[in-house]
Amino acid sequence: MMTSDKQYRYIWHPYIEMLILVSATLLAAKLYSINFSSTLYRFTAFIFIFGAISLTWLFIIKPKYSLLGLLFVFLFGARLSSEYMLSIGHLRIPLEAIILFALFILYYTKHPISSDAFTGYLFTFVIVLIIVSMVHPGNELLTILLAGPISQFIAYLLFRSVFKTKKRIEQLARGLSILLFLAILYGFVQPFLFGNWVDFIFLRIPSFFYNPNIYASVLILLWPMILISYSDKMRTHKQKTGVIVYIFLCLIAILLTGSRAALIIALVQSLIMLLILRRRSKRDKRKVSKLVMIGVACVIIVFAFWSQSILGTVLRRFEQIDFTAPGNSASERILGAKGAIEIGLSHPLWGVGLGNFEKEYPKTAASQKGILKLESAHNYPLNLFAEAGILVVLLWAIVIAKLIIGMRTALSMHLNTGLSEIAIAFFVSNIGEIAYTTLFYDDVVHKGNGFPMVLWYIVIAIQMNLVKIKENKVE
Repeated sequence: MMTSDKQYRYIWHPYIEMLILVSATLLAAKLYSINFSSTLYRFTAFIFIFGAISLTWLFIIKPKYSLLGLLFVFLFGARLSSEYMLSIGHLRIPLEAIILFALFILYYTKHPISSDAFTGYLFTFVIVLIIVSMVHPGNELLTILLAGPISQFIAYLLFRSVFKTKKRIEQLARGLSILLFLAILYGFVQPFLFGNWVDFIFLRIPSFFYNPNIYASVLILLWPMILISYSDKMRTHKQKTGVIVYIFLCLIAILLTGSRAALIIALVQSLIMLLILRRRSKRDKRKVSKLVMIGVACVIIVFAFWSQSILGTVLRRFEQIDFTAPGNSASERILGAKGAIEIGLSHPLWGVGLGNFEKEYPKTAASQKGILKLESAHNYPLNLFAEAGILVVLLWAIVIAKLIIGMRTALSMHLNTGLSEIAIAFFVSNIGEIAYTTLFYDDVVHKGNGFPMVLWYIVIAIQMNLVKIKENKVE
């Protein structure tokens, strides 16, 4: 009888634990979702929390699958980040940051922290940024640090540690390709779901995010992953048709963001990708010809059917560029850059503190020539200069320089190996995001929506892991 009781206890104990965990997860998802008035938002919030917590439990057993799943959960949760955060006094923390911290603790209690020179440079940048920010702390400092550089660095460490091998890198690359497809698809659907008719009517879709420029940042980062789908799925007519539709949707999504910078950078990325592909074997040159024909076909379709609406609207946005007219987005961004330089020169060592650009900008001479209230310089290095000082900017420049060296090394190592498409895709992806972040954009630092930059740090992590993999060349 004692044996029977013992067996019964051992058989049911895991199921009882699982029931408790599932119940607690459902309760947490329900409590979080009631903060939203919209039924659709409540449903999205419920799915986000349930998926995020469930995948956190899964991380204990299968870190690889958990991180892959969290990418998709975070994508849907990104729209919720600007709506609701966990508040503790004046501190507001995005739930994505909390989940990343939890995974970091779970992983590194059992595994050592692996590092190299690049990780050291990145770590130094983050630490110095945190220290310098304490000199002039703003009201949102902790929120910015937790949602921004700290979460980004933790994501980098996790993905760099888990996705080390060729097989795992290939799995993550395919996951990013699927993520791109969902981002594009949802970009077309969400204006109808969430009622953002104004953005859709004016052909500027924000997708998962409150801002079409942030959506453009994600597309710039992810669209080169099409190359991975193209390589794997061009065997049958059905697969070829699917890839053509994929490329077409991506092109339209970039156009619909209305971001002139994103469109220009995407075209430059395309040119770079084609030039790199031409360096490969004759077999791959025939692939390039097919890829070019597919791209040309997509462009012709856009001109033929939507030239007066989508493309026409984007072209009119280029016509509206005026660097002298007050209130024009182009002139205001130039003024924002000038204002950042003024602020940085006035506080060269420590800056004015993260999140304080908005408060300091009206005091600059540049702001007197404009009419818009700017929250940031719309330029990541200049915003760092204004808010954190010259030392942080120099450290960021070193990180980017080391990243570019790693990109070139990985590309030369794998241009004719089985990792060729992945190496090219990640190279082009990083080129685009470096340009977009450096020249045009930095709102992800301050908006409480850190997913786009977290995603970039994940791409950087895999880019640097490619340098560590030895792969035989394919003739």
